[in-house]
Amino acid sequence: AAYEEHFAHEEALLDQHLYAGVDDAAGFSADKGARTSHFADHERMLAGIREILSCANADNVPASEVRRLQSQFEKHATSYDGGYADRLSAAIAAQ
Repeated sequence: AAYEEHFAHEEALLDQHLYAGVDDAAGFSADKGARTSHFADHERMLAGIREILSCANADNVPASEVRRLQSQFEKHATSYDGGYADRLSAAIAAQ
């Protein structure tokens, strides 16, 4: 639930401040590609969590799975979130 809430909030901010109109872009759009892969990575992580919860006792998730989820989140933050943080901050501040 925390991941779903976090990703939904993040995606709303990005769509409002950085990716507005990218679906209407003709030809190549770096922002459209970034949005597509970024949001797909969110869904990939959510799908992994849903799979763990459907296969295991949700009250007893193995530590190895928790470490894997932590590692995925860290890689995501480094690969995606770090790349837009300054630009998003500037866009919000300019508003």
